[in-house]
This record gives sequence, structure tokens and C-alpha cells, in this order.
Amino acid sequence: MTFHAPPLLPDPVHREYGPVTIALPHTYAVSGPIAVTSGATGYLPTFFMPVPPGQACALIGVRYMIRTPSDSCTIEIQQNGTNITGMTGLSVTNSPTTTTLTTAMDVFDNDHFTVVVTAIGTAPDGLSVTFYFNYQIEL
Repeated sequence: MTFHAPPLLPDPVHREYGPVTIALPHTYAVSGPIAVTSGATGYLPTFFMPVPPGQACALIGVRYMIRTPSDSCTIEIQQNGTNITGMTGLSVTNSPTTTTLTTAMDVFDNDHFTVVVTAIGTAPDGLSVTFYFNYQIEL
């Protein structure tokens, strides 16, 4: 699945104003070997998601892959330290894969997101995970 961002500004001909949804990707990359998360070992730092006042935000999906051919790892995505339903047991290979949430997950100011590695194949490396967020802003 490919995500396309809608126009950032209202249509100048029709003067459409009101709520506008903007899709914003945030890519999380890890260079080097991937290890199963256990305390500080294999820990991948969280990132915070700012949501300015007057805006709404929702996680709609993730896209992921590793660099290593013929290898894999399994990840789960957490929001504020809790697994996100539909974002656990994600098998990551060197073929880009997208997982879309059935229902978008609301995101609030400074929620934090973590990628947790739960299993590895032989020696995977080069993990990339792109989070897709929809922002709704009032124009």
C-alpha cells in the first residue's frame, strides 16, 4: 500500500477551508546489527510525537524492512509502552512490507512510540520502520 499526502493548502480556486488531513511519515532507522530487546540489550530508543494544540493526529500504519537478504526479525510497535493492537508479531524481511491499522490509533501530544524486537533470524541488520500519521488541522 502506498500512502499519498493530500495537498497542504486549501484549493485556491474553490476557496475550501475547514479541516484538512495531512499524511506525514516519520522514519525510524537502525544501522547495524539487530538484537532481541532485553533490558538495555537491543533496546531501540523511543521517539516522541508532538501534536500542537488545535490539531488531531492518528497513527494509520507502518512500513518496514531490513537490509539483510535471506534473514528476518520480528517486531512489535508500542505506544506509551503498550503494544498496539494489530502491530505485534510483524515479520520483517528485506522486502518492504506495510501494515495498516483497521482503526486509526489516536495520538496525543508527546505520546512516545517504540519498536521492540521480539525475535531474530540469523544476523539481521539495517532495520527501517516508517510510521504513517494523519494530522488534521483547521484552516
